[in-house]
Amino acid sequence: MRSHSLTARLSLMFMLAVGSVLLLAGLAFNLASHHHFIQLDQDDLQQKHHAVVTLLQNLRADTPLSVLQEELSLLLGEHGDIQARLWQGPTLIWSSSHMPEIGHALPATDELWDWQQGDEQYRGLVSQIVSPGFSAPWQLQLLKNVTVHEHFFQQFRTGLWLGLLGCLLLSGLLGWWVVRRGLRPLRELTAVAEAVSASRLNQALDETAMPEELRPLAAAFNAMLARLDDDFARLSSYSAEIAHELRTPVTAMQTRTEVILARPRSADDYAEALYASLEGLEQIRRLIDDMLFLARADNQLQAFAREPVALHTLARQLLDYYDIVADEQHIRLQLEGQATLLGDAPMLRRALGNLISNALRYTPAGGCITLSLEQQPQHVTVRVSNEGEPIAAELLPRLFQRFVRGQPGTDTSDHHHAGLGLAITRAIVEAQGGQISCQSDRQGTHFILCFPDSGAGN
Repeated sequence: MRSHSLTARLSLMFMLAVGSVLLLAGLAFNLASHHHFIQLDQDDLQQKHHAVVTLLQNLRADTPLSVLQEELSLLLGEHGDIQARLWQGPTLIWSSSHMPEIGHALPATDELWDWQQGDEQYRGLVSQIVSPGFSAPWQLQLLKNVTVHEHFFQQFRTGLWLGLLGCLLLSGLLGWWVVRRGLRPLRELTAVAEAVSASRLNQALDETAMPEELRPLAAAFNAMLARLDDDFARLSSYSAEIAHELRTPVTAMQTRTEVILARPRSADDYAEALYASLEGLEQIRRLIDDMLFLARADNQLQAFAREPVALHTLARQLLDYYDIVADEQHIRLQLEGQATLLGDAPMLRRALGNLISNALRYTPAGGCITLSLEQQPQHVTVRVSNEGEPIAAELLPRLFQRFVRGQPGTDTSDHHHAGLGLAITRAIVEAQGGQISCQSDRQGTHFILCFPDSGAGN
């Protein structure tokens, strides 16, 4: 089922709200006006009733009937809209000339009653009056012609409903116009979103021009565009770097193969060429494995174990492994402190191995690499420090990005490294809840890993 637009729904809600208010106001005004006119009619009838009651109670028993009729004519005859009839027992004493025939046996009541004859409508009052000196009570019938009032109210109700209908339609049109103008920032947001593409990610919204309610949405939209722009830029850079890293060994293999095939060679030459190609294929395989690992880590698809890891034991094994390489480069390796945390031992070994391998490439002969561990109440700190030239300040913010290499090191095989080691290390550390940072100055370079203490060291 197709839903209505937001403009249509808000316009309809606005129209219904205005219509409900107008309807309630019209009904209240109608009831108040009708009650007011009824009260006026009641006041008129009560005044005449009171005057007649006063007259009859002050009437003497020997007063001639003609005198009574004359006084009643003076009292009631001047009001054409009020008709009256006076009975004493079954005898009709006096009646207005235009008094309609309503009978004599009407019950006496102090409340108003309505009566209709033909097209004429009346509102009346019947009462029993007892006066001193007369044995039989008087019955007074008072009628007021309210035909004009009723016609007025019929026309008023018709005009009221027509006016309400017109106001309802007008409020719908005004509501549509107001809502459409109010939703213009959303249309601008839609237009910007439609204009966004991989090559146009800088279409930011002007947050200051947005209504206060839409500013968080505009800010979130701009932040999303900034993230997308950064991601696309990094993806383009990654694609170029991957192509470059793959092209180098592939080109070398292709050139070497073309040279070997240029003329007949001995078996030893072919074997040497195959070993060289195998080395290039191994380099390509490592690059692919590293990129797959980073892709799985970025998408949280890489599984990490959670078990107690004795970092000092793991670190000692790593230093023993790299001890031969360090001896060849006349570099000292030393371990300080001990710590235990919950983590994935193979992944931690890979992360620390990347840092030690990286330190070996950039530490000069005669230098020292120190791996220090510190168990603190709330966290575990691992620090890998090496002597050597400091890392350039402009490189530090990008140091953990992919395919970023530091300054040339002492290792002549540095060109075999694709610049993914530190990116993999950061992915491993962050996947286990830790943080990694780097400090570098004339005193040395320090990679600091900080992990939350999950109670494994207790």
